[in-house]
Amino acid sequence: VSSPLVNLLGMSRGALERYFVDRGEPPYRARQMMRWMYSRSILEPEQMTDLSVGLRASLLTAVNVELPCAKKLQRSTDGTL
Repeated sequence: VSSPLVNLLGMSRGALERYFVDRGEPPYRARQMMRWMYSRSILEPEQMTDLSVGLRASLLTAVNVELPCAKKLQRSTDGTL
């Protein structure tokens, strides 16, 4: 049984550091990941070229980096969504 994918988007730097350290990676991977997600707007691990090929491959099967989507849109009394 496979584990559910972990969404790294929105994690704090400390949580990302723990995530990477728990998987045998150095804590600076959190900084690299945050730079890709928030400064460069890159969410696909295969495009994160300063991460090792092996790490990128493992991220593809273990994480989900995606923006949240609205479950329901509600209209206010003034007509805005």
